[in-house]
Amino acid sequence: MPDSANRKTILILTLSISLVVALLALIAQEDLREKLGSAFYVVGLAIIGCVLLVLAGYIWDRTLTEKLRSLRDSSMAGSREETHSEDTDHDEIIGLARNIERMAKSLQKWKPVTAESWRIRWT
Repeated sequence: MPDSANRKTILILTLSISLVVALLALIAQEDLREKLGSAFYVVGLAIIGCVLLVLAGYIWDRTLTEKLRSLRDSSMAGSREETHSEDTDHDEIIGLARNIERMAKSLQKWKPVTAESWRIRWT
């Protein structure tokens, strides 16, 4: 992955530099400026727009790549924690099952409440 990212960076920056050099060559040649007339400004602004568009795409791509990389790292860390917490989850489940069993046994010791015993308590 880093090799392709480095190649892409070099390619994009080289393209931007070549567009800037073309713009400088366009500006430096006065005879070309006279031949083009008002189209000179259109061509110059188009080259500037291309440079900005390429660099904006590069920044967007780098930002997206970094976000995806951090998302992958956080998901990998979460899966590592999951495997570690599975052991503790198992212990917690056993503890909860024991508590439920104790509660069930204590409920079995109680006598069921009847209407007659209810009246005796409240009168």
